[in-house]
Amino acid sequence: MAQSRGNASDSNDNTTVVLKNDSNVSIGQNSTNPVHVTGNTQLVPNSTIIHALSELTNVTHGNDQTQDGSVTEIVYSTGPGAGEIWYITEINFQIADGGNAKITDWGGITNGLTNGLLIEQTINSTDYEMLNLKQNKNILEFFNEDTFAGGRSGFITNSNFFSGAIQFPQPVTLIGDDSDMIKATVRDDLTVLDLQVMAVQYFRVL
Repeated sequence: MAQSRGNASDSNDNTTVVLKNDSNVSIGQNSTNPVHVTGNTQLVPNSTIIHALSELTNVTHGNDQTQDGSVTEIVYSTGPGAGEIWYITEINFQIADGGNAKITDWGGITNGLTNGLLIEQTINSTDYEMLNLKQNKNILEFFNEDTFAGGRSGFITNSNFFSGAIQFPQPVTLIGDDSDMIKATVRDDLTVLDLQVMAVQYFRVL
């Protein structure tokens, strides 16, 4: 279970949830395209907030991104169901490769990716690019809440396993009724990797 994180709390066991709405609506109502989270402040009891992790998956390959997307792109995604609103606080990423890995490679894939791992958020059926990662140095730069197997030098030297996260200062809002989602598109041949998976950490209000 992921560790719960609150934006702030007061002595009455409430959590401050910050939302951007086009009108002064109550939390949980469907506001218009709240892509950025800032603005109106609502107090919500902690007992009504659920924290969870959701893996990015593909209908054929599950969560396994070690596929060949060089000819036909392979999309992995996750998002809320109908009637739900997710507030994404973090994107998690893991990669492992038994081969030699340099900072300019992707895992052990020499010279990195040609097209890149494209990470997007879909809001109201429109895709917005968040990241396009091609080399190990991109992973280290953006997924900076990280750990390395065998110490901080492990990814580049002996063990070649990396687990990292992007943490958002304010959550990214996804509305299920708008089919909002987080997507990762494999556009290169990643079959030589031992592991590549992604997940989002989020909370929702009951």
